[in-house]
Amino acid sequence: MPKKTLKILDIGCGDIPYLKYYTSDLKKNKIFLIGIDPDIKIISLAQIKAIRYGVTKNIVLKKMTAENLKFKHFFFDYIFLFNTYAHLNNVDKSFKEVFRVLRDGGAIFLRDSYDFPDSVRFIRNMHKNNHTATHVIEKLKENYFSIRYINENRECDKVYWRIVAMKNTFGYKINKKIEKDFKNRKI
Repeated sequence: MPKKTLKILDIGCGDIPYLKYYTSDLKKNKIFLIGIDPDIKIISLAQIKAIRYGVTKNIVLKKMTAENLKFKHFFFDYIFLFNTYAHLNNVDKSFKEVFRVLRDGGAIFLRDSYDFPDSVRFIRNMHKNNHTATHVIEKLKENYFSIRYINENRECDKVYWRIVAMKNTFGYKINKKIEKDFKNRKI
């Protein structure tokens, strides 16, 4: 793996819906992606997708949870949690693990949505965690992350939010392409 290769961990990767945007970078060894999900069936779907896009060389997919990451300290440059926060079994333990495996200057990208409190779906919502942007930011700060970017907007009866947080930010910058794609909702 070349020294410039970005190491990304996608927690709750699902079938890696953003894969098409990074196929070229994966093929050129600019990105090495590890996707984890607690559901082996979902991992199988992601593997099929990686084969279809021809990027199996730089993608590793594993059955694993955020609360017990089996990686070295300071290993990843970036960590993605897309539509995953509400499903974490233990948010504090998960964020401690994320902090442990994220390198200094690394960033965590979070994206999710929740039903607006006055909607019928909000009452039926079975998510494990309160996952409003405000709550997530509080949890990130409690776990020593600094907030770099927040975007929250309401569409109909849902609120969509996107957050970027960094570990030990002094003197570090985020990869411009990844940050731009995140803000432009490509990933």
